[in-house]
Amino acid sequence: MFEIKNGQEKNSKKPKVGGIGKILLVITITGIFFLMGIIIAINPALILKSVADKYTQEHPREEKAIDKIVSFFDRENKDTDEDQFFSSMTYDEATRKMCDVVDVYLNAAYEKRQQEITEICQKNGYDVELTTQSFVEKGNPFKSVNYASIIATYAVKDTYDKSTLKKFKKELSGCEDDMLSVTYEDAYKEVIIPTPVYKYQRQYLSVNKNTYLKSLPDNDNELKQDRIEVLGEENEEYKEKNKKIDTELQNIEKEYKKGNMIKSSYESMKQSYINKKAENQKKIDENNETISGIRDNRISVSYQYNRKYDGVYVDIEVYTIEKDESGSPVVDFLVSDKNGQECDNYQELFINGQTYYVIRGTVMVYPEVKNIKYGIATMHPFNSSDAFEIFGIEKDGIYAKSYSHDTTNQEQFQVYYRILKELTSIENYSTSTTTHSTTISKEDIQGYLDAMPEGTSLNRKQVVKTALSLTGAIYYQWGGKAANPGWNDSWWQPIGDGYKGLDCSGFVQWSFWTAWNGDLAYQSASGTAGISAAFVHISHNELKPGDVGLKFYGGSNGTQTNHVGIYVGKDASGKDLWVHCTGGKTKTVVVNDYSGFTVYARINSASIDGDNYWTDEITTYGVGATTGLEEDQMTTIAMVMLGECDKDIEGKTAVIEAGCNYANSKGISIFDAFTDGNYVSAYKALLSGQMKKTPTALDYGIINEAVSGTRKVIKDEKVMYWRTHGYSPGGNYVFYGTFGGNDFYKAK
Repeated sequence: MFEIKNGQEKNSKKPKVGGIGKILLVITITGIFFLMGIIIAINPALILKSVADKYTQEHPREEKAIDKIVSFFDRENKDTDEDQFFSSMTYDEATRKMCDVVDVYLNAAYEKRQQEITEICQKNGYDVELTTQSFVEKGNPFKSVNYASIIATYAVKDTYDKSTLKKFKKELSGCEDDMLSVTYEDAYKEVIIPTPVYKYQRQYLSVNKNTYLKSLPDNDNELKQDRIEVLGEENEEYKEKNKKIDTELQNIEKEYKKGNMIKSSYESMKQSYINKKAENQKKIDENNETISGIRDNRISVSYQYNRKYDGVYVDIEVYTIEKDESGSPVVDFLVSDKNGQECDNYQELFINGQTYYVIRGTVMVYPEVKNIKYGIATMHPFNSSDAFEIFGIEKDGIYAKSYSHDTTNQEQFQVYYRILKELTSIENYSTSTTTHSTTISKEDIQGYLDAMPEGTSLNRKQVVKTALSLTGAIYYQWGGKAANPGWNDSWWQPIGDGYKGLDCSGFVQWSFWTAWNGDLAYQSASGTAGISAAFVHISHNELKPGDVGLKFYGGSNGTQTNHVGIYVGKDASGKDLWVHCTGGKTKTVVVNDYSGFTVYARINSASIDGDNYWTDEITTYGVGATTGLEEDQMTTIAMVMLGECDKDIEGKTAVIEAGCNYANSKGISIFDAFTDGNYVSAYKALLSGQMKKTPTALDYGIINEAVSGTRKVIKDEKVMYWRTHGYSPGGNYVFYGTFGGNDFYKAK
């Protein structure tokens, strides 16, 4: 906050006094403002009551209506914090409280619809991932919600002048279904399901010839016929057992009819025989299915009976599947396109309780191609007219507290709506409380590069270096994809409760695209599933910096993926490090030892192990992108801003805008303004080590927007001072508004 001494800006010159009249005038004005300060301290609602009075002078018929709104916010705190009345707030603050409540239920509506996607997909036969992607790519469906109209509609209810937050919540509770509905239409997308081909290791065994022949999945006619005969003999045995059961059933039925058995015993024994007969018949059916499979070559014969062979020992060549340290099969290569790939065909062999494999020939392996059905979402968000229905109000009905007896609810709504727009800045409102990762320095990036294994290709380093450059620098956005390589200023364009940015797959695409001079080797890859299909899958042992990791939540071969990141290397403790763009609480690009990646892949390009894309220059993005400030200057300003306001976007923006106004008025730079301890006290705290707040990606974006004028909170270039809310600056300043817990002023 700026410092003031004796009612004047610090270091400013004292005004000259030109006579008794001027002195009396100054005293009178000072007294008036002092008295106003006392009144405001007693009842802050009177701040805007004066505005209301002016409004009713111009609109006299609405005087009683304005009194209703004033009384709503001018209540004593008679209950708990949860059920508090709006007593010590300005109209802006009170309406924002209500907007926060609306936000809760809007978010609940969105989450409820998102949670229903799986159920909808099961019902309609949709692919979950593609349908979810269609849903989230719509972005924030409530970005155009008119909050003022919602509150104005609620004001029409006759309980409005006695309302509390608790009552307001009760009105909205259970309205999620009314706030957002989503319809889906069928869509289809051809998707290639990659086929993994595992790596086999040659082994040698010395085994009994009998044992080998019993285990060998041979299609030899002799073995086939022998097995068919055995199964046929088993069937005859089961048939004979069922004949005996039929005879027993006839016997107990005769005894029951003679009266020699009670009904309960008869029924119990009868059911037992029926169950045994059914079990035998099931075994007969299974054997017949096996026989049929052997005859049409659907089933290989694993011979199990020692009938015709002697006990000679032989040396045989077999294979086992190679496993990594976790016990998972090692993928030799992945067939990920329609052309197929030639490979050896192995069949299982069971010897002495162990599984081995034998080569049965060479085959062409093709991936599975599916025409996947999914749903394209169309959102039908809550709008202002819906509020009447939600609150149970008839538009054409007579206003319950009408002072003229002919005012409809719709007409009264228009009154309240105009008043709210006149007295507050609430119309379209959005909040954000997301925590972001910090930006990364060039030195930190170089540290990751230096820690990579010897022999890591320069192109791999280029990919990782490029990916690391966005750490903490952009916002996470559902469905966000890069329009071009390199930095994009549109990433700082506000959308709903955040900014435009990239999602996890968009970030991976951007990293390769930017690192390799616009060469996007997998341009057709879209989303995590597309990357999984376009990349060659590898084992964990094969991971190198620049490869990718995929998280999958179902399906075979990791086809249902919902997250992807780039492998950086290992930390000091040997854990895998990944750089990835995350949602949730972080909502930006981070580097950590994320453990969710269980499928690993490599871009299907020989260029990743080359050196032709390397550049020595290390770029960091997101700092000073549109301000012209140096990185360290930007960081200093951001830290000072956080010292002055760390509550919300609006409050932070107001601090920067006021600072820009001050800098322009003094003919100095923005950096000079925010490093003037006589202007902003937080800079002194920063120098003394008392303030150690770390700027986030969002903070840098706020500064960029405030400096460039993209986002406007303060619309008066003379507003350049602020103090903590409730602390009067003295009579030489005119109040402008409250943002983020600070009151903003301009000099007289």
